[in-house]
Amino acid sequence: MKTTLAITLLSSCALLLGACTTDFQKSEASAQPSGSEFTRNLSNHYRGMASNQWDGQRDFTGSEHFARKSMAAGRGEIVQPDIVVPTVPVRLEPELTSARSRLITAFNDGATTRLPTTAARAQAAFDCWLDEASDPQLVGAPPNPATVEPWLQSKVQNCRDGYYAAVAELEARPVAAAPAAPAATPAATPAARRQAYITFFDFDQSTVTAEGMSVLKGVSDNVRRGGVVDVTVTGNADRSGTDGYNLSLSQRRADAVKAILVRDGVSPNLIVMVAKGETQPLVATADGMREPQNRNVAVFIK
Repeated sequence: MKTTLAITLLSSCALLLGACTTDFQKSEASAQPSGSEFTRNLSNHYRGMASNQWDGQRDFTGSEHFARKSMAAGRGEIVQPDIVVPTVPVRLEPELTSARSRLITAFNDGATTRLPTTAARAQAAFDCWLDEASDPQLVGAPPNPATVEPWLQSKVQNCRDGYYAAVAELEARPVAAAPAAPAATPAATPAARRQAYITFFDFDQSTVTAEGMSVLKGVSDNVRRGGVVDVTVTGNADRSGTDGYNLSLSQRRADAVKAILVRDGVSPNLIVMVAKGETQPLVATADGMREPQNRNVAVFIK
């Protein structure tokens, strides 16, 4: 985030002899956060991020943004992870979009109640990653590994690594132990947790990305715990092509995911294949529109 808007705001405040107070100042002066353990932790994370943006990076616009999120979470409100917008580089957009969906899936699975501290850390790390990836220096930079990649490593990598470490903890929750069986009765196979996974694809492609491989590893790891009845693999496409082409493309994507799962030890007898084409989008769009979140394969295990 750039500082021009916030510098103008601060200059205006100075001219008014301190007549206005920034959101960062309000956040710093606010009372201890209330609400659930998740929202309290999230508020504290955002407050720290606002302070870092203000004092460390001199990114006043970013500081104001995180200060507002801190105050909202501190009031016990549900504060969503930031939306991936076109200000991020095209080459980073698919991974960020997949990461946000993975986080929302974990939250829908009860992570904010089950592991509130880790869930708050995961959301804050994602927003940090997205904020750093949106820096105009990276968005406008040419794909020159000698100049862009070292910058990316130093500015983005810590937040990105923090996100993946936290979300892995959310997804790796242990299955509750079954009651001990009588000595003469063989122990039952522990039931695998019900879970939904989603992996995203590049435009007009059916090759599983590196991020998708990470998601599918979670599927195969879960299946290997035992007790799985079926694995439903549903291919989807956005609305940028014809109905027939998109149906075929969604089938190829589903086939690619099945091949990875089978390679990783999932029995093909467990896998149910479905191709939906463009009929069940995650994001409603007009016909003919490209939408990264609609280019996906959803995997449900039970």
